[in-house]
Amino acid sequence: MKTNITPERLRQLFHYDIDTGIFTPLIYLRGRVKGATVGYISDQGYRIISVENREYRAHRLAWLYVHGEWPQYIDHINHCRDDNRIANLRSVSNGMNLHNRKGPTKLNTSGALGVIKARDKSGKKFCARIQFEGKSIHLGTFSSLDDAIKAREDKRRALGVAP
Repeated sequence: MKTNITPERLRQLFHYDIDTGIFTPLIYLRGRVKGATVGYISDQGYRIISVENREYRAHRLAWLYVHGEWPQYIDHINHCRDDNRIANLRSVSNGMNLHNRKGPTKLNTSGALGVIKARDKSGKKFCARIQFEGKSIHLGTFSSLDDAIKAREDKRRALGVAP
């Protein structure tokens, strides 16, 4: 990630409480009251903090503040996007981050993670797949949604992948 903010500069501007996950300004910054929680909650549920005319997700700033480096991907262990306590954050690979999604994306046609409606003429079949180590594994086409979900869940357990 290309950025101008350094851990040293971040620590000059803000205090980060590792027990609460809250950032507070150390100096007066454009209308920010010293000691008040900074940032706002985005539509996606992440706390966003503006630092020197650029917006950052608070969990990424928390990692930078504590560890002194930018993470590639950060996972909220409890899946609460506004819980930025350092104990709730972990650096993960892109694959692990994708596996930790709560559910399917808006583009999903079946409503189940890793299962889509098959493109057959009847429209009543379902394809299951799973991502593992950067590769997409096709698990088959099934006549019922429940069978497709079960096949994906069985493979997920066999591979030791998070839900």
